[in-house]
Amino acid sequence: MDLLNETINSTVTPLNPEENSWQIPVNIALCLTVIIGLLGNISVCLVILKNKTLHTSTNYYLFSLAIADLLIIIFSLIPWTMKTLLRRDVLKVYICVGKKVASKMGYFAALLTILAFTIERYLAVCHPFLVYNVSKLSRTVKIIIIFWVIAFGLALPKAFYTPCFGHIDEPVIDAYKIHLELLTFITYIVSMAIIIVLYLLIGLRLRNSAKMSSTNTIDQNKVIKILELKN
Repeated sequence: MDLLNETINSTVTPLNPEENSWQIPVNIALCLTVIIGLLGNISVCLVILKNKTLHTSTNYYLFSLAIADLLIIIFSLIPWTMKTLLRRDVLKVYICVGKKVASKMGYFAALLTILAFTIERYLAVCHPFLVYNVSKLSRTVKIIIIFWVIAFGLALPKAFYTPCFGHIDEPVIDAYKIHLELLTFITYIVSMAIIIVLYLLIGLRLRNSAKMSSTNTIDQNKVIKILELKN
């Protein structure tokens, strides 16, 4: 409790004129981002929850993505904004672990949700009969829950590599760097590669469908002209 009082009651480091010239627009942008992010994502969650007609697989993924964004805003962007405004960490010991784990979990959950949504779009466009047979809300809910569990598991090591309660030995820091590089490669690079490939396949399928539709239209017009000439 003493640490909390010291943190809150401690004096704020003043900004010098050079820092003040660029810090003000940055602070305004951060505050606007936080406000818009909170209002927008909370609105999405409330609208989907209150309207049963919106209880679809796509909207469930949007709901999951909104929750992930809220975690990132609350546990990452807001503390960062407060640190920028007040020039110091606020409640650093009390929310340190929660901030690190929750923000990372939100990041991983958002990435996995986007990946799942992209796979759903790919199946809907390229394999519509398959997605019709397997597309159920219960399956979507299970996928989202599994992805959130995976996101929590990926984010949990962050608590052990964060110096919230004291000094961390150098070997632990080195292990964390390796862990972070592996996570970045596996979750970001691989996921983004899959997303890009799937959207390319979707684009190719739509282009081929457009060509086939145009060809069918031309053939139909030829048949109509032949029939008109015979008559």
